[in-house]
Amino acid sequence: MAEGILGDPFFVQANSLGFHVPPTWRRRHAEMGGGAFLDRGIHFVHMAIWLGGGRVRAVFARTAHRSILEMEGEDSGFAMLDFDSGMIGQVNVSWGMVSPPQLPTIAVFGSEGTVYDIGGLYLVRKGKSPVRWPSRIWNRL
Repeated sequence: MAEGILGDPFFVQANSLGFHVPPTWRRRHAEMGGGAFLDRGIHFVHMAIWLGGGRVRAVFARTAHRSILEMEGEDSGFAMLDFDSGMIGQVNVSWGMVSPPQLPTIAVFGSEGTVYDIGGLYLVRKGKSPVRWPSRIWNRL
């Protein structure tokens, strides 16, 4: 991204979607302090902020407790981020999706291309086919 391979980045998305019933203590709010978004989602928020290239100036977020009834905390949530860099971001987290669609774990969209992770890191540039990058490159982004 620093080399400008994506052009002008404008959107970052992070997803952690699946079905997971937490074991014992992680179901109880008093011991865990939250649910899927606080336990797992915060790491994806951190990634989105890191890739968003600036400070977050506004957030809209919601959580829900609809599918894993034996858990006291939220099982799903999302956050929309507005960065002072001009980028926007979206973070989606759920432990309650039985068969979620295949979405990238992380994606950054720019004016000239997109980089995303779906079982590997891929780069797509305007008018070109996706290219899989070696995993070691992901660590340098």
